[in-house]
Amino acid sequence: MNRIKKVSRPAASLLALLLCVTLFASTAFAAGGALGADRNGTPYTYVIGYMYSGSSQTVNTREIFTSPNNYDIWLCPVCGRDPLGNSQGTALAADLYMPCYGYDIAAAGGDMSIRYALVRHRHNNGQLSNDRVYIPVNVPMYAGCYYGYDLTEPAGVQVSAPTGWQRDSAVVRFSGGTDTGTSLPDWSAAPGDYGSGIHHYEYQINGGAWTGCPVGDPTVTITAGGITTVTARVVDGAGNASGQTATAKVYIDPAPPNVPDITLSTEQWTNSTVTATIKDNGDAHSGVARTEYSLDGGSWMTYSGVLSIADHGKHTVSARAIDNVGRVSGTASKTALVDKVAPVISKVEQQPNSGRTEMTLAVTATDADSGVKGYAVTTEEKAPSPDNFSTDVPKADHNGVYYIWAADKAGNISAAAKVNVTALDIVPPVVVKVETQRTWDAEENWTKVTAQDDNSGVVAIGWERAGKNAKSRHAPDPITWVDSTAEAAFIFTENGSYNAYARDLAGNVSEPYPFIIDHIDKHSPVIDSVEWDKGWSQERPSR
Repeated sequence: MNRIKKVSRPAASLLALLLCVTLFASTAFAAGGALGADRNGTPYTYVIGYMYSGSSQTVNTREIFTSPNNYDIWLCPVCGRDPLGNSQGTALAADLYMPCYGYDIAAAGGDMSIRYALVRHRHNNGQLSNDRVYIPVNVPMYAGCYYGYDLTEPAGVQVSAPTGWQRDSAVVRFSGGTDTGTSLPDWSAAPGDYGSGIHHYEYQINGGAWTGCPVGDPTVTITAGGITTVTARVVDGAGNASGQTATAKVYIDPAPPNVPDITLSTEQWTNSTVTATIKDNGDAHSGVARTEYSLDGGSWMTYSGVLSIADHGKHTVSARAIDNVGRVSGTASKTALVDKVAPVISKVEQQPNSGRTEMTLAVTATDADSGVKGYAVTTEEKAPSPDNFSTDVPKADHNGVYYIWAADKAGNISAAAKVNVTALDIVPPVVVKVETQRTWDAEENWTKVTAQDDNSGVVAIGWERAGKNAKSRHAPDPITWVDSTAEAAFIFTENGSYNAYARDLAGNVSEPYPFIIDHIDKHSPVIDSVEWDKGWSQERPSR
């Protein structure tokens, strides 16, 4: 009983203070969040306290608790100085210790801020003492034995991370931290700093849940894209978490930049310089560091301004963007079409129509690059403007010298091909003779018209009445035509002035050939008077 009382001396209450697991559980473990395991799944253990015995101030033991609770039974070291043969159990030598059971309870009445540990000894023979001691666990007192405790949170945590944007991941490192605890080691020693020590670090990502990180590996690797805020704190061996925190931001760029745009001054064939402009389309994270281009599969060059492409041929312009962590975008490509070689006319065939009134000029032309766009015909050896070219086949409607031109799709114009057209019939036929009836007739007269044509040939002969009311010879109505290749006969029933015509295959009409019908006599004779011999005669008068 005396030993029990001795243990309950004032400083022993500090021993019991740490024996008071429940108090610790409700303070230190509450502050530290009572994490059960670190990020690797390893269970945490917390040092509740340590004991000094005798005057040597040496630490005899530490008790480790993983799940403190107000009503859990736990072991603790208690120094023993009873003489040998103690009736309570096997006696222990001085400066040795024996285990005990205990738990904490609240004070009954009075100052409710005081908490007590109920302690009773368990001897090394396994017996529990009947004596119980209530020790105030939050009131410092001296005793022959001292049990250290730590209710003070640590501080001084530091966090470091790479600056700027990172390509794939970044390692955030935790360091620093100090821990102190107020305690009384022995009745012969002065109060000192006996903290439970830094046990582990904890971190949270973007304000999320706290995750433990052991001091043996005080890092966390961040791979999430974008900006991540990492906050750190330190936890001591008693489970106290620091109120002071440290923060670092981590910048991870997980994706390449967007594919840039290429704009050409024209995407059609041209015979002038093509300009190319490249515009980056941004990057979601670190930003575009530079834009590069490649011409016709050549090496990549840094884009710094508008590109000019003047050489003949097809040219591929490629572009890509590179962000500030070195990621490369996809490639955009466009083709600049520069044609500075004119087409070549190799042949022009003259193909007259059936009447030889129009000549088709069938052109054979080639252009190796942009291709032939169209043709033009002039009567002078002077190239027309590009707007005067047509895809229609060139034609001529009269004989003469023509110049044929070909233009390609880039606007280049070929050299002229000279053509002399002579096969068209542009000369009208000739009425060479008109014969009329020279004997009188009471009803009608005939006329025979003869014509000739040295080109396409006579196809019709006709006539019209001459006079001031006659229509133009070019109008079809007044002329009466009959098909004929050389001559034709007509019957007229009226005397008068007439014109004869001939028409060739080309449609040319001859000049009028005038003739007169004047041997039609439709009037009967008139007896003006009758005379006879009024004398008598023996002969019959003749008729």
